[in-house]
Formats: sequence, structure tokens, C-alpha cells
Amino acid sequence: TSMADESQLRNWAEAKNYWQIAIELVQLEKERGLVSLVDLGEDPERALEGNPQVTIEYDTSPKEGCSVYGYYRYRAREQSIISVHPARTYERDNFTIVHEYGHHLQRQHEHWANVRHSYPGQSGLKLEERVADAFAAEVLIPAQTASPDASWLSALTLSEVYGRVRASRAAVAMRAAEIAQSHSFRWKEMSPNLVGGSD
Repeated sequence: TSMADESQLRNWAEAKNYWQIAIELVQLEKERGLVSLVDLGEDPERALEGNPQVTIEYDTSPKEGCSVYGYYRYRAREQSIISVHPARTYERDNFTIVHEYGHHLQRQHEHWANVRHSYPGQSGLKLEERVADAFAAEVLIPAQTASPDASWLSALTLSEVYGRVRASRAAVAMRAAEIAQSHSFRWKEMSPNLVGGSD
């Protein structure tokens, strides 16, 4: 699969299609071959052991700057740092590690880095955070975790998915809402004459 160009990435950013950008980052990591995405989803800490680009550190004093319990510090001439403020559950720590690795990957995708840094100040930071969240969700809770005909908003599906992944119940619920919404949007695009009528 060819990588998206800058124009396509900008369109996704403007449409707030963070999920599609996350899929692009997943594709990038597959091509780079530095980390197994399956391993990253199952045990993020172990998957990143020995990574030449990033190292994980645990910090017992929280820092400002990131929406989750950790932060990413880029270093040009040595390994960048994923700092984790340990939570009460391993599921939260898993999400933190993959989220922060999502920040790292956003620097590795040249076209996406250009788009992201064209957004100034808080708007750029917010965009980067949303994409990192979407990347973590895509890795930890892939859409194919549930059967294709399952309703992601049913209690049974949520329970089954939670039992199969290494993510918190809250993350599974948020991911379910995101997938259900994306399916709704696609259905509307495929059936414009059946939804909402004509204006």
C-alpha cells in the first residue's frame, strides 16, 4: 500500500479524521519494521525493548503536557524518551506507552510532520494529541477484534473485546463509539439518497 501524500494528510487533518491518519502511521511502522505492531498491542513495554530510537522510563512524579499519564521527549542525537507515570492498572500504562510512541511516529512520517507543524500553537498540539490517541486505540483495540457483523455498541461486544485486548474498559468504550461512528459515516457516504433526504 502506498503512503498518503501531504495533500491527502492535510485533508484528513482538516476533516478531523484522526483514525485515518493513525492507520497511515500503522502502515509506516509496518514498512519501517522496527516494531511488531502485534507485539506492541499485546505488551508495549516488551515490544519496545532494545528499540534504537526510543527508550521507556518510569517517573513517579507527574509532568504536565500530555493528556495521558506520560510524555514524550524527542532527542536528536540519542534515544528519545517515553516517560510513564505509573497508573493503578497495566492497561492504562499500556495505553500511555503506545500513545507516546504515536508522538514519536508522527515525527518519522515526513509528510505528516510537515502537515502537523503547519498548525500553530495549541491547534497543532491538540491535533498531535488526537492522532496519538487514535494510534494507540488502533494498535491496542483493532477494529477486527470484534466480528464484522457485531454491533460495537452492544454490551456483549464490549465485554468480548475487553477480554481480548490489553486496554482499559474506558479505552474500549471510547474505541467502540469511534468505530460505530466511522461505520455510520461510511454508510451515509455509500447511501446518500437514503439518509436525510435531499436539501
